[in-house]
Amino acid sequence: MRRRTLLGGVAMAVGAAVLGEALYSSAFLEEAFGDAGGVGVPPFDFADSFYLANGIDPSKIRNRVSGTDGNSVIAPASDPDHRNVRVISTTGGFDADGNLIYYNVFGELFTGAFTMDGAGQSALNIANTFTAFHFPRVSGNPLDGNLPNRRQDNVFDTRHGYFSNNPLGLWTLGFVIYTSSAFNTSAGQSALNSLASTNGTDADGTPIIKKVDEIESLASSGFVTIRIRPTDGSQGATWRICPVINPPTGGAITKDAFLNFVKKADGTPLIPLILQEFNCLQQTGNLC
Repeated sequence: MRRRTLLGGVAMAVGAAVLGEALYSSAFLEEAFGDAGGVGVPPFDFADSFYLANGIDPSKIRNRVSGTDGNSVIAPASDPDHRNVRVISTTGGFDADGNLIYYNVFGELFTGAFTMDGAGQSALNIANTFTAFHFPRVSGNPLDGNLPNRRQDNVFDTRHGYFSNNPLGLWTLGFVIYTSSAFNTSAGQSALNSLASTNGTDADGTPIIKKVDEIESLASSGFVTIRIRPTDGSQGATWRICPVINPPTGGAITKDAFLNFVKKADGTPLIPLILQEFNCLQQTGNLC
């Protein structure tokens, strides 16, 4: 019952979602992405040789995009580091600082996908350095990262030089789950109400989390736990290949691309700006 009281209080902060959207203006996004008129490159799967050189056995990538899977198409790649599979399934989320990003899923990795050499050890170290935070619904499997089970869009910890130190876009999947202390203590209720007043609320009625430091603050206070799938594969893949599109301007979002995003109960986007900017990028090559 105390949780219901909290969610009622958080619901009063729904109007703050408008404020949250205002914080992510085009000017703000341009700062995040760089020159809004820059030339982007559409996302292509990496070539087998590039995977091997960077410590991944391409034959061991699960659910790898193929060009005929509905998530990608066959198209000529622009350089030898990529193969002729262009990825059209696109998803929105946030970087470590809460900036809007777009990314693609190329495949999933289990322990056996890392090559048994120095490159493989380096790839494993990279994958374990960068976390893609998922937010499972309270009613669902806490280790299910699929879109229907997400209460909000993902947050990626792009610190530690992601764009220069992670050539394949390797990520550990982390699952952010609220604890009972978040709902049953005055400190927890205060923290959640404060966050909801800034960011708005998610599909579960709990606060949207947009920044890594918000996750870390909640975790340090005991209000969320971060779970990782076991590396034995019993709960699914521990790692994913999800390169961030950088920049997403200048044609990187192609005309045949489509967007995956978390929806409200009425089918509209939980965070409308993710769809709004995707449409602008797709139609004009620029941010709105």
